[in-house]
Amino acid sequence: MRHFTFLIASAGLAGCTSSSEMQFSVLSRPDAEIPANVLIAEKVHGSHCPDKGSYYGSYAEAINAALATAPGANALAKVEFRVVSKAGKICVEVNGDAVRL
Repeated sequence: MRHFTFLIASAGLAGCTSSSEMQFSVLSRPDAEIPANVLIAEKVHGSHCPDKGSYYGSYAEAINAALATAPGANALAKVEFRVVSKAGKICVEVNGDAVRL
């Protein structure tokens, strides 16, 4: 599996239940340089499972949940997304480093 480094400013990702847009500041290989930033917290985690009446979790909500664990952060670097099935619903999980641009 090929991994990429994402640097994601706080925004939403277009998904099955969301019409918000994701703004990718950087999409690159893991060994590429990331623009100057301040590391706020390493290995933050966020997740979102769908609300009642919905089937898919929101990438935007998962990202926002991860950023909420690191006050002062406005972006994620070295991001990994994971989609998991829980109780018949599709949940989104995100892990990465919280940074301030």
